[in-house]
Amino acid sequence: MGYCADGYGTIRFRTSPSKEVLERIESEFEYQASRDEDRCVSVWAYDKYHEDCVLDVLHEITPFVESGVIEYRGEDDCFWRFRFDGERFIEESGHVVYEGDESCPVQLENSEKLELLCGIIETFENFLDDRGIVIENDEKEEDPESASNIYGTDYGDLESEIESVLQKYGLLPV
Repeated sequence: MGYCADGYGTIRFRTSPSKEVLERIESEFEYQASRDEDRCVSVWAYDKYHEDCVLDVLHEITPFVESGVIEYRGEDDCFWRFRFDGERFIEESGHVVYEGDESCPVQLENSEKLELLCGIIETFENFLDDRGIVIENDEKEEDPESASNIYGTDYGDLESEIESVLQKYGLLPV
């Protein structure tokens, strides 16, 4: 009994695939193959997924493949794909992120988020200190030698800017 998954993708061959290669794809994968152009084959499958058969066929056709990706979504909403990297098909797991989606795959507690932002700012502090660069700041207390290089409003502004950039690229939730 197989795992239920739907898959689709395109395989581009170095030369036009032989009838035997197309039959192998159709019979072992339980896929339907259709030629989009002379060297490309679109493949899709519904409901059935037998990993050993998929891996066997991908291995068998690899010498003839120029490029290709076959993506799957499993019955438990898992996502994965087989991508040809120029030498072989590699399996990659993944998730879907839609443009404009305000959710983020990284979910941090507030304390973890602050620790991340402080760690990034500390990296900048160390960089400045290692190079003997001192940022003038009127907010530094009486002992400017012992105060942090990034201080007060400068610290808060930098923290906000870093957080905005991380949110823009989906690395922190909005």
